[in-house]
Amino acid sequence: RITPPEAACELELLDWMEPNEIASMIEKEHPQIAAVVIANLDPAIGGQVLELMPEVAQPDILHRIAKLGPITPDAVETLKDVLSRRTGGSSSTVMLGGAREAAKILSGARKATEQRVMPKLFKIDRDVAKQIEEALFVFDNLLEMDDKNLATLIRNVDGEVLVKSLKGVDEAIRARFLGCMSARAADGIRDEMESRGPMKLAEVLEAQKAMIAVARTLAKDGTIMMGAGEDDYV
Repeated sequence: RITPPEAACELELLDWMEPNEIASMIEKEHPQIAAVVIANLDPAIGGQVLELMPEVAQPDILHRIAKLGPITPDAVETLKDVLSRRTGGSSSTVMLGGAREAAKILSGARKATEQRVMPKLFKIDRDVAKQIEEALFVFDNLLEMDDKNLATLIRNVDGEVLVKSLKGVDEAIRARFLGCMSARAADGIRDEMESRGPMKLAEVLEAQKAMIAVARTLAKDGTIMMGAGEDDYV
C-alpha cells in the first residue's frame, strides 16, 4: 500500500485504511465517534464498516449519523486522538451526516443489513428512520424494476395517484411506466393527464411518495422485487 502523505488531514487518513481496520479502531469507541468516522467515509466503504460493527450498535450508529450536524473543533480533536495523530488543528467546523448520508451508507451495506437495522431504528427514532427510508428510495428508483414487477406495482396503485405521479416526469420515464400497461389503460392515463391543467409540484411529489410507499409494502410482503440488486449472494 502507498504510504499516505505526511501532511494529510487526520480525516483523510481514513481513505488509506481498510474497512476492517477502521472498524477495529472504532468498535470500542463511543457510538458518536463511530458515527463521525463512518460519516466521513465514502458511502460504499462506510456501509462495509457499519456491517463490521457489533450488530447491537448498528441502529444507534446509523441514528447518530442521521442526526449529525456541524462538528465542533473539540469533536474533531477527539477524532484526531482516536486516529492517534497530532497536528496544529483547525478552528473551522466540519459538516457531516444527515439522513441522506445515512441512507447512502446503508445503501453501501448488504440488503440484509438494511432489513435488520431499519426496524430497530424505527424503535429508536421513528422520524429519523422515516427520513432515511425516504432517502433510500426515490421515485426514479422504480425504473430499476423489471417490466413484470413494475406492471404489478402499477396495478396496485390508485389511478389518481398514477396520473399525478406521471404528470411530473419526463416523457421517457412516462413511456416506461405506460409501456407496462395495456394499450387501453395507457391511453386512458394519457387522456387523463392531458385533460388536467398545470399541477402543483407538491401534489406530484405527494403522489410519488404514495406510489413509493405502495412499492415498499409490496416488496416487504414478497409481491414484487425492487431493483436488480435486491438479493445478496454469499
